[in-house]
Amino acid sequence: MSLVGGVDCGTERTVSTIAWLDTETKAFQLDAYIPSVVTPLPTYPSKDVSCVGFDCPQGLPIIGQKTRLADRQANTPTRSLPQTRHDLLNNHVLYRGLIQLGVSVFWNVFENEQAVIYGLNAIDAPPSYNKPLIFETYPRFALDTLFGLKSSIKYIPSKRKTPIEYIDLVWHRIQRLGYTCSSIIRPTVDQVDSMLCAIAAEDVVRGSCVKVGREPFIDTEDRIIREGFIAVPGRRQERWI
Repeated sequence: MSLVGGVDCGTERTVSTIAWLDTETKAFQLDAYIPSVVTPLPTYPSKDVSCVGFDCPQGLPIIGQKTRLADRQANTPTRSLPQTRHDLLNNHVLYRGLIQLGVSVFWNVFENEQAVIYGLNAIDAPPSYNKPLIFETYPRFALDTLFGLKSSIKYIPSKRKTPIEYIDLVWHRIQRLGYTCSSIIRPTVDQVDSMLCAIAAEDVVRGSCVKVGREPFIDTEDRIIREGFIAVPGRRQERWI
């Protein structure tokens, strides 16, 4: 059994949803946790977890830039980011909770050597490390690369206004790729997004993911990772069910 995971992130005070994926059986197992400084990573269901994708920004832009290259290329909602940790804590910042979570998770994992960070230690498919590989992903961009669903033509239903339509659209297509989840009939928005993150992790391990952005680097003075890649799944052949 080979496991990968995907995390649809909340904040440091709210629940983040996890989808564990057995890449051999294509079966999902759902879970949840609240990330913290002490536990930035979820508890693994087994020792076989090789890769985990997080839907949150791993760091901030290069000083002097308002956005990271990855955010511009993936068209993320966090298009305007603060320059430093001080700015993040003290200035008005959209999606502050999500950004704080991402910065905290990736920095604490780096500082405590709890995992290998995609691009910082390994750019392509992960070599044989004794620790899992973690990376940043973005479900809405994954819908484009995986299924060809373009948000620019408003083909993707709103998660907030029409969540059932969004769930049914995404979950049906995930099932058409051969994935299953025996514990649910209809997943939640957070659960289908975490599944997309896990599918991205599967492609990262296989070396078949699509990545945008530039290599991350460490800002030791501000204790933060800057720039970085966003990795999403490549296009798959769907099955009609």
